[in-house]
Amino acid sequence: MVNLRIDGGRCPPCLRCLAAIACLKGALVQERAGTPPVLDPDRCSGCGFCGPACPHDAVVEEEVPVHA
Repeated sequence: MVNLRIDGGRCPPCLRCLAAIACLKGALVQERAGTPPVLDPDRCSGCGFCGPACPHDAVVEEEVPVHA
């Protein structure tokens, strides 16, 4: 399983991902002005549309171990 997250070290935050409406589920949220957006895990489907919308490659994938 893969989770997506915003790498705050790479995100300036320019908010192009929000302006491009890169997330159809509304999972990209800026909680406070001047901070990078975050991905709401309850809304994120993992589709990855937000990745190409980011010119700073700040959307990163993390593998999540699956426990049986």
